[in-house]
Amino acid sequence: ELPGWLSVNKAEYMIEWFKQNPIVKAKKLTVKTAVLESFEELPNEFSLLSLIAKVRQKTGRPYLTDGTITRRLRELRSEGKINFKVIDNHKSIYKKLEVF
Repeated sequence: ELPGWLSVNKAEYMIEWFKQNPIVKAKKLTVKTAVLESFEELPNEFSLLSLIAKVRQKTGRPYLTDGTITRRLRELRSEGKINFKVIDNHKSIYKKLEVF
């Protein structure tokens, strides 16, 4: 049985993603480092779900919460290491911007 916060669609997405992208090696990465690496690997426009899936794979933590990942994403932006904007709130599509 799924926890209340985990929808069936989200669970199915996560299971399918991890089947296609198994965790090859467990590197001890901080969430923040994994977010930065994942952000840099993604195209200029990307889905937040893609970023979240990559971070979970890199950290070896499939149930790492979305909120933790997005909080680290915002921290990296406030530190001036990355820059982005949301171009579609409904679909959670982000666009990378130039870092100043």
